[in-house]
Amino acid sequence: MTWLNINSTNSDTCIPKGSQNNNNSLTRVSKQFVWESDSTQKFKDALRSPVIQTLIQDYIDKRAHINDVDTSLDKVENIFITTARQCLKIKTTKQRKRIKSSSNIDWECRLKRHELRKLTNQKHRDPLNPILRENYHIILMQYKSLLKSKKNDYWNSKLHSLEEAVKNSDATNFWKCLKSIDDTVKVEDTLFFCKDA
Repeated sequence: MTWLNINSTNSDTCIPKGSQNNNNSLTRVSKQFVWESDSTQKFKDALRSPVIQTLIQDYIDKRAHINDVDTSLDKVENIFITTARQCLKIKTTKQRKRIKSSSNIDWECRLKRHELRKLTNQKHRDPLNPILRENYHIILMQYKSLLKSKKNDYWNSKLHSLEEAVKNSDATNFWKCLKSIDDTVKVEDTLFFCKDA
């Protein structure tokens, strides 16, 4: 906890001679420790360990010779951080992976899916809201129909390119197109497209 006097100004004239102005040097905040229900006992046990007891005894022995408050504070801080590292977990933040832009991404589907996920999260937060539920079902139906139409367009374009290769008697393009088709085709999909043709 700290108190700051906002009425006072900090200028270069306030800095004593011989000391350096460290206002421009910023340091990274250390990672935060996770405090759990059993952390109090763990911390006490870690303070009793020989390594920490040596640090504490060293600080007590040299305390009279330390004239600088910052040095003394650094030593005490070092004791606490070393103790915490022995017994506490460190909070880690997960970084989101950036999506690499690719030529085969369908942005229409991606944007519709993003809209659907936002509504899904809102619906989970407020499950009894009828307006949210209705909007969610409308967007869900739009998303499903968009996926179905994109899937049909994909297969129709592949069938068209196969037919063109057969008409032109171009075996190279025929096999190239056939190999580019996904191997995970379901039987129902092939039957569906055979009926349409």
